[in-house]
Amino acid sequence: MAMKSPRRARPKAPRKRRWAPVKVGASPHDLNVAADAHPTTLNLCIFSAESCEQGPVALDKALAAVSGGVRWIDVVGHADLDTLRAIGLDVTPANDFT
Repeated sequence: MAMKSPRRARPKAPRKRRWAPVKVGASPHDLNVAADAHPTTLNLCIFSAESCEQGPVALDKALAAVSGGVRWIDVVGHADLDTLRAIGLDVTPANDFT
């Protein structure tokens, strides 16, 4: 009985990637605030070994607050994206604002 010679595999051509013709979704810094979004309010807490001060505050006061303690700015609501950007938050759709 005659032996068959092994078949040689054909080299496969690289597959071409297919890209969607239309972009879906928003780019990372294009956000739209919903009409029913909670208004943005700021609460400033300053912690030190001796004391803890806290209360509602305006944006300029929160950014200018300097003390010997740790400054914590509590942001509630995300209706005002300019305020969030002024504080230095990375406002992208991937972040969770709940």
